[in-house]
Amino acid sequence: MSAPNINTLLDLWATLLLKHHDHPPFADHKDLYKTIDNILIGGVNWQSFNIQYSGDKPAEPDVPLWMSEWFDVWYHDPHEVAQNILANPDYVNEFNYRPFHEFSVDKDECHFQDFMSADWAWQQADIIATDPSNLGATFVPIILGSDKTTIEALFEEDIFSSVLRSDFGIVGEVVVGFIQLPEVLTGLTYV
Repeated sequence: MSAPNINTLLDLWATLLLKHHDHPPFADHKDLYKTIDNILIGGVNWQSFNIQYSGDKPAEPDVPLWMSEWFDVWYHDPHEVAQNILANPDYVNEFNYRPFHEFSVDKDECHFQDFMSADWAWQQADIIATDPSNLGATFVPIILGSDKTTIEALFEEDIFSSVLRSDFGIVGEVVVGFIQLPEVLTGLTYV
């Protein structure tokens, strides 16, 4: 949302709160940004780049507009996000620091419940362990995906899809980016 739109929204909110002799938590967009910037946990800045379709195109005049347009990609540095998650005491009991196997009591059957219970995670840990300089290191797989939810209202006319990441068995996801979608894709139904 643009700074002028944030100010308008805060002004409208202030008007609604007048009858209660109250005021919004932020005076204007600068106050909101200052509050966000002072949050101790997090602090990973947004970065962006532009992308454009580079594959084969049909002959003129049948080239769809989206094949010629540039699209924004906004993201947080995944390495910094992982460091913040590891440094956040709220997550200390929310993820697995090492691979594990869990077996049923009544039969010799392995229960796979999340990423770190998979054989592949064990194989990666074994590879890490072959180097003595890695003593105390942990395997931190980065899993990226999209939940196909489009975010429209926050970005006015532009349509974006979120990019989610999950780290080493954490419960839930962290949004690390937004990809601008061509208008032609926003009407698609996902199965």
